Amino acid sequence: MKRFCFILSVIVAIILTACKEGNVASPVVRIGGIAINSGIPFDKGEVYIDDTINVLLELIPFYDKITYLKVNIDRECLKDSTFSDKEIKEICDLSNTDKSKGEYYFSDKIGYGVALQIIPARIIVKKCPQTESNTLSIEYELKSTANVKPEYNPALNRFYIKVLDMKRPK
Repeated sequence: MKRFCFILSVIVAIILTACKEGNVASPVVRIGGIAINSGIPFDKGEVYIDDTINVLLELIPFYDKITYLKVNIDRECLKDSTFSDKEIKEICDLSNTDKSKGEYYFSDKIGYGVALQIIPARIIVKKCPQTESNTLSIEYELKSTANVKPEYNPALNRFYIKVLDMKRPK
């Protein structure tokens, strides 16, 4: 039995030491849920002008450190309110962060492997796009220090909304 355990431990040690770069994983932007205003379900994907889209986000760097989050939206029609000014001062690198562009660069205060939960990230509908479908994309782009191929870092997650060209009926 001792010999079997010894051989098994040698095999496991060989496998573990064969990994040259350690743990490497792409970051993940997880969308946990979406609601409109004060809890209206986002089941049809339709929103009205002046609605607030509340998105539950989790930014997962796995073993690495998150570098930045970019909120890619049509800024003529939508307004990003992912972080408050207070949160930006606490966790962001103020010299690189630009809230008006939706670019949030994180400071060294956030360590390796620390995931961020944003409850909620808000998107405010300002006006209806003048397109045939009135559809807009809301995309979150997360980059970490992971040493993976460029197509895997930054990671993207997106969803689409259809803006109805009127204010929400009461």
